Amino acid sequence: MHHRPILTEAMQDGTAITYTLAALHQTGYRVDMEFWGGEAESCCPPNPPQPGK
Repeated sequence: MHHRPILTEAMQDGTAITYTLAALHQTGYRVDMEFWGGEAESCCPPNPPQPGK
């Protein structure tokens, strides 16, 4: 199964990454910042087709 996320403003402005990193750190798992630093770029097109539509 492949995910088809909808690109949101939070994903575009970095808010989603900030929230996700905080949640990951709170789990106690090690977060490899090498893969989370730098400029964010989405792999998602702006309006991907949604299942059943």
